[in-house]
Amino acid sequence: TGSVFTGNYPAMDILYRALQKEGFVFVDSRTTGSTKVPQIAKKHGDPYFARDVFIDNQHTIASIHKQLKHAVKVAKKRGYAIAIGHPHQTTLKALASAAEILKEVEMVYMDELYQLKVEK
Repeated sequence: TGSVFTGNYPAMDILYRALQKEGFVFVDSRTTGSTKVPQIAKKHGDPYFARDVFIDNQHTIASIHKQLKHAVKVAKKRGYAIAIGHPHQTTLKALASAAEILKEVEMVYMDELYQLKVEK
């Protein structure tokens, strides 16, 4: 699973370098406290990115909207937030109906956030 993999320094380092070579930005889902990604990102001179909010632990539109509201609150406080989820039907419906929740923040691609962090 992802949590076992991100906790394995040698394996994660190989994957990280391969993703970096292809221009990908790695976002740690932080499914384990033993993730090695912060150390690996630092080793490669990259900012560390991890999810702030997991939006679909519960598969209801109301719950996903609640999590999105939390992500907006984090973004307004810190300047950005990373919310992740799965492409479940309910998640997609919740996102499609979340314009009112998300209107107070700007949605950006991870590479834009990466560039902002690198330039600092």
